[in-house]
Amino acid sequence: MDEDKIKQDIKPQTDEISECKKEIVKIGGEIKKLQKDADHLRDKRDEGNNECKSLAADARQLRDKRDSINQKIAELKKQRDQLNKKSSDMSDDIKNSKQKRDELNEEARGTDSTLKKLYEKNIDKLVNRDMPLRDEKKLFKSVFEIRNRLEAAKLADEFHEKVVSTYKELKELDDKTDELTAQIRSHANEAEEYHLKTIELYDQLHKISKESDEYHEELIKKYDEINKLRDQIKARKDRITEIEQTIKPQTEILDGIRQEKEKKDLEEKAKKAREKLKEQKRVSFNDLRVLFEQDKKEQTD
Repeated sequence: MDEDKIKQDIKPQTDEISECKKEIVKIGGEIKKLQKDADHLRDKRDEGNNECKSLAADARQLRDKRDSINQKIAELKKQRDQLNKKSSDMSDDIKNSKQKRDELNEEARGTDSTLKKLYEKNIDKLVNRDMPLRDEKKLFKSVFEIRNRLEAAKLADEFHEKVVSTYKELKELDDKTDELTAQIRSHANEAEEYHLKTIELYDQLHKISKESDEYHEELIKKYDEINKLRDQIKARKDRITEIEQTIKPQTEILDGIRQEKEKKDLEEKAKKAREKLKEQKRVSFNDLRVLFEQDKKEQTD
């Protein structure tokens, strides 16, 4: 069968195969570009996700520090409340003691030292002076009255000392309360700093996470485009296989013709190479290769 005639008969099919192969190469280039874009998007997404993990870890550490400080604040407030309760009770004691002191002072109507002098003076009169019975009874009654007033004055002094002592204790408690309040305020400021830093980190995390999600969505779109192009390549490969099956008889004949030509060409070249050897002419590397291939083919045949 004529080789040119066969080639002409299957030319539309071979042209279509060539066109399909060109399109496959072209689509492959598009896939390569898309794959490069996808790799970039994936790297950006993974970079953002890793940064989010790092920020989340930092935020957790700050939050834990803040919570630890808040726990300290709660303990300090509890101590302060206990001191405030004690201070309140002491204030009530002071109020009651002052009230009792004032009542006793009102009853005593004089200081302890003044009443004591007056009491001793009247006792001296009773013991050492002569006086009418009526005056003696009157003075005796006055002595008992002064003695009662003196006892009231002494009690008033005791309550006063208690008030002064309690005031000192209350002042110490107030100082401790102020110290606790200062510590609470200092810790609260520190906790607020950690809280603000935590919020700042979470804001960054949210922003980066959103960007990573956007990169991921773009990556999915790229993969969809790549898969569609791969489907197009598969369709063209399937079409090439289909065409090759329809022209298989013709291509097998052409392969036979080609092989026969190659065989004759090899035999001709081998013949010339042998003649060179026979005539002891210079033999090239290509001549040796031809002789080797010819010997190998003859052994195979």
